Amino acid sequence: MDSTHFLNWLDQACAQLRVLQDKNAQICLILDNATWHFKEPEETKLPKRGSRKAVLHDWLTKHKIHFADNLKNSELLESIYQDALAKFYKSYQVASVYDIEILRLPVRHSTLNPIELAWSGMKNYIRPEEARGYYHHVKKYEDHLNRLISG
Repeated sequence: MDSTHFLNWLDQACAQLRVLQDKNAQICLILDNATWHFKEPEETKLPKRGSRKAVLHDWLTKHKIHFADNLKNSELLESIYQDALAKFYKSYQVASVYDIEILRLPVRHSTLNPIELAWSGMKNYIRPEEARGYYHHVKKYEDHLNRLISG
């Protein structure tokens, strides 16, 4: 999975949700912190603290921010952070087209994410069988999960 595939899927899912729900229905998608969920557009990406002076100069010039050539890196970064656009993510842009809100789960709170519990259960089920070399149990577990989901 990468951000391009995810954003394409998100666009299709949001469009479908909007079709299935009333136009005035409030829809909220809950996303974990996978890197592809929160890709930043280039215009909001900021240089890192360890960036070379030339990179900082290029960023300031590209964003039409005037600066003195004799400034230190820390002073250049201060100028960048003061004048930078608010951080936003492409997934928020896609969802906003369909008037859908995105709720971001906090970092390192996997207990709030039900899929993490399902993955944990699957790994605990497969691990002892895998150690003995019985991979056919994976197919059995997949069939069981499919029955649970569709039933």
